[in-house]
Amino acid sequence: MQLLKDTHEQQSKLAEYCRNGVVPDLKGVKYENLGQYRRLVF
Repeated sequence: MQLLKDTHEQQSKLAEYCRNGVVPDLKGVKYENLGQYRRLVF
């Protein structure tokens, strides 16, 4: 169950970043590519 909780937390942080543009602390993310997610949402 911990993996599911961690996955949900990571997805929530990414979704929040896409909405507000404030870069969160995410595990295993290439931060130079993070902007692409936000660009694709909008």
